[in-house]
Amino acid sequence: MKSLSSYPLIPAPGTSEWEKERVKKTIKRLKLNEHEVLAEARRLIWKKVSTEIDRDLTAKQNCSCVGSPVAKEQQKSHALKILE
Repeated sequence: MKSLSSYPLIPAPGTSEWEKERVKKTIKRLKLNEHEVLAEARRLIWKKVSTEIDRDLTAKQNCSCVGSPVAKEQQKSHALKILE
């Protein structure tokens, strides 16, 4: 497992300077980068959501290319998991 410093919260790319400062202050105030368990939980959730997004995109592509009803249902299933 990587250390906490491997997964720190940071402002999103393209964020304005004002928003970057707000994000940094919020992270510091709420100590979001100081709890190993929280950082690991965030990492696991992000990994799970990323996987579902990839599966959703694949199913969406299959649905539009071949018009498969199975792919359409898979796409719906993955979309619901992303929302969850």
